[in-house]
Amino acid sequence: MIRDILSAVETGVLAQIGLLAFVVAFVAIVAYAFTMRKSARTDAKNLPLNDGKPVTPNPA
Repeated sequence: MIRDILSAVETGVLAQIGLLAFVVAFVAIVAYAFTMRKSARTDAKNLPLNDGKPVTPNPA
């Protein structure tokens, strides 16, 4: 079915290989995201906000 669709669009072999590589990479990334431990997800979620420096309040 996919071969029929791709051949109807008349793309080259390299384009089909590129599409297949993209789909495989996308599925692998989604599978990795769903199989991560909760602690790893929390660490990844907070990564953009964490610059590694401890927060200390300024004395007033």
